[in-house]
Formats: sequence, structure tokens, C-alpha cells
Amino acid sequence: MSAFKSYDIRGRLGTDLTEAIAHRIARAFATILQRAGVRFGILGKAETSTGECVRRAGNEMLFQQLANELATKLNDLGVVRIVTCDPHAFNTLKNEYPDFLGTDDAKLEGEHTFDASEYLMLRHKEEALDTEFAGATYDTILWQHACHARAQQMGPKSKQLMELT
Repeated sequence: MSAFKSYDIRGRLGTDLTEAIAHRIARAFATILQRAGVRFGILGKAETSTGECVRRAGNEMLFQQLANELATKLNDLGVVRIVTCDPHAFNTLKNEYPDFLGTDDAKLEGEHTFDASEYLMLRHKEEALDTEFAGATYDTILWQHACHARAQQMGPKSKQLMELT
């Protein structure tokens, strides 16, 4: 799952730019998964919002509707693991859906939801990932330890992942 829907109060240009970047991230992540031999699917146009944005705006009723719709869709599709590059979707699916929805399906989805970096580091522990990538390399990378990773005590998985390459 990629949950890259964005809402930008500055207007359509900002949203288009955000979505263009999100699509590049999704394609790059798919390439990494393919190289690691991971079978995966992408919801694509079937993907709907996790409801995170509307919940932050205070609309609990719409959040409940969106959360129920997405949880039902994931269950109907037989999704067994969710890996997302979106920290907001990750937090919502892993931490908020199980408590808010309270269903066994939502609890199971929460247990099997992973941040992309977290998932790749787990895969690397099982079997070393191919870390040889063609293209530009950089001597210095600015790394931001995302707030969600600190709050969830996930550890610096994205930093560890960068160190592999």
C-alpha cells in the first residue's frame, strides 16, 4: 500500500507536485522490492484515503467512514501485509485503526503494517538486500529522524538503510 493522497491548501500546483514526488518514491520503492524478490501489489486507483487528514481536522464521522471503507477493502482483497512510505498513513493504520475500529481485522492490519524502512531492514536481516545501485551517489546526506519514528520508538531504520548503500 502506498497511501500517497495529499491535501495542500496552497492549491492544485502544490498537490500535483506532491503527487509527482510521491509517484517517484513509489516507483523507486517498487524497484527495491522487485530486486529483493518480494511479491507485492499496489492498490493504485482502488486506493482510498486512510482518513488521517480529516481526523486531524476534527471530522471524526468522516474518519470513521473512510477507515471502515479502507479496512473492509483491504480485508476483501486479502491483504496480509501493508508497507507504506507515508508516515501519516503508517501511523494511522498501525496505531489508530486497531483502537478506533476495534475489529479483529483492524487489529490484524495494525500488527502487519510496516514503515518502508522498517520493512526493508527486516528483510535485510532475513536475507541481505542487494545494495549496489547505479546512478549518482552523494558524499553527504541530510537525514531527518521523522517524528513518527521517534514517537513509535521504531529506531532509525531509514538511517540504517542508507548506511547499507
